[in-house]
Amino acid sequence: MTVDRMGKWSIIVEGANIYSPDPLRKVARLRMEREVYRNRGVLIVTDYLVNSGGVIFAAQEHIIKTPGHLRIPGELLGNGNKVDIWLDEHAEDLAALAEKRRQAAEIAHNYAWEKIAASMKTLYQDVFDKDKANM
Repeated sequence: MTVDRMGKWSIIVEGANIYSPDPLRKVARLRMEREVYRNRGVLIVTDYLVNSGGVIFAAQEHIIKTPGHLRIPGELLGNGNKVDIWLDEHAEDLAALAEKRRQAAEIAHNYAWEKIAASMKTLYQDVFDKDKANM
């Protein structure tokens, strides 16, 4: 991206995995974007902050795996009636698994909010300090 093509945004919310894997190129791009956007008063919400909830949830899925007996058998897939019957037959066990995951997710959620709050505080403090220095 070049300065003349940046647009006139007030906030940019980054997506996931949008940068080059080359570490030097990634660092140079981040430095250029942040400096230019901050000088123009544009807030950048970084991808690691935006996607943190999804990453935590995905990790949670790996922590509490779906037991083999609660995986829909492949031969039922594509047959909605048979899948519905199978789900009804396993409803109690699926509900117990969902509750176990909900409880674990609540713990992860609280932890995530602590991390997100710390990141936002750092981000806003940095922007505030730069604004104050430019006054």
